[in-house]
Amino acid sequence: MSSVVRLVVPERIGKYRISAVIGRGAMGVVYKAFDPNIERVVALKTIRKELLEDEQREAAIARFKNEARAAGRLAHPNIVAIHDYGEDEEAAYIVMEFVDGTPLGALMAEGVPVEPRRAHAWMQQVLRGLYYAHSRGVTHRDIKPANVLVTAAGVVKVTDFGIAHVDRSNLTASGAVIGTPSYMSPEQLRGDPVDGRSDLFSAGIVLYQLLTGARPFQGSSTEVMQKILNVQPAAPSSIVPRLGAALDGVLARALAKEPEQRFATAGQFLAALAQAMQPADAAAEPPLIAPDDADDATRVGPLPVRAATPSPPAAAAGADSTVDWKAALATPVATRFADLSGLIGPMATFIVRKALEQSPDPAALCAALDPHIKSPQGRAGLRRAVDDALVAASGGTMHAATTSASLHAMSPAAAPAAGAPPALVLEPKFVTEALALLTDEIGPVARIYVGKAARAARSREEFCRLLADAIANPAQRAGFVRRLAAR
Repeated sequence: MSSVVRLVVPERIGKYRISAVIGRGAMGVVYKAFDPNIERVVALKTIRKELLEDEQREAAIARFKNEARAAGRLAHPNIVAIHDYGEDEEAAYIVMEFVDGTPLGALMAEGVPVEPRRAHAWMQQVLRGLYYAHSRGVTHRDIKPANVLVTAAGVVKVTDFGIAHVDRSNLTASGAVIGTPSYMSPEQLRGDPVDGRSDLFSAGIVLYQLLTGARPFQGSSTEVMQKILNVQPAAPSSIVPRLGAALDGVLARALAKEPEQRFATAGQFLAALAQAMQPADAAAEPPLIAPDDADDATRVGPLPVRAATPSPPAAAAGADSTVDWKAALATPVATRFADLSGLIGPMATFIVRKALEQSPDPAALCAALDPHIKSPQGRAGLRRAVDDALVAASGGTMHAATTSASLHAMSPAAAPAAGAPPALVLEPKFVTEALALLTDEIGPVARIYVGKAARAARSREEFCRLLADAIANPAQRAGFVRRLAAR
């Protein structure tokens, strides 16, 4: 007679109040919890020590701690953030960002291709996260659909860095075959040392599966491993003809057997994918949200906020207001943006071009590009590049002191329509800070809420209230309001 073992959910683990079970694995449980000190919802991933054999326990706990160390050094919108690590007599646990999302595997059906634009939107975010992780010496080593979460807004988060390779960590040394066989690179299967190019092979398998509805290597575990090592998969366009030769080439390179034949970086993969997708996705700057959110997707880039306009210097007041600032900024800003953001080639040009098309003035352009740039110093560098390019384009009639924010007044878009209610005036610095704070709470979709609030609000207080309304958790909302009020 069998009995059902019921999971006893603890009230607390450490300081964290447990509210629900998110998932279960062979070695532990993932809980939804609340951090009373920071007043935020978190996820607790636990590993029960008594479930491990004595000889396994030390290595398993060390690898678990390695996950916290690997992901804990990463702070990126497309990577699940790690907040803390703890242990007690019964369990070790990692405290991480709570993501209300669905594993990518649950959004895929066998034999049913995902619409290319949607697949592109998801994969570009995976690659952005990997580019960031690799640039900081972290290789994931287990990229697969189960380790990619997608929120209702289409924001993608890479999770589970539990077997990540951190620099020369001996936990994942040469000779260790660790990962999920169906998504492993050839060098992983051979037990050879791996680097970021191994993750790109795994990402290529995921992309192939998204676009065709089938994995490129199929069969039993033994057959899959043999094919990964020795067999070239069918071209994606032979399964879904509309995909075309350009995507065939991208995936062939991503799935090359030897690492040196693949893309050298996730940035190269990202750029090649964007270029290959242009015929089917020509109008779309790689979106940060789901493509079927079409009304808002067209507004993700720029923030249509009217900047406060200080009186320009006397010399600038007489400047030629017919200067084609968009033409003047296109090349220098694309170059500077590529240097600052870590994006390369066509991706930087593509993002800048879209922001230029939609921005009514240089201040809005800078605000549109700010979220892609990692540091305050980098964002300041972009503004200097904007100012220098405008001064050069004006033949010296504009002074460098005439900042991109003050140049807003020179744009025809700055003039309100006759009879229109007065436009909300917000400092670009405040808008940028508000966007950063809201992004910390709800992810990149914050840009949509900031844009909507800027169009709808008629006071700074109303603007702040509309942003706070985007945060569902009352405690998180209160914390956001406090931080925003301090700006």
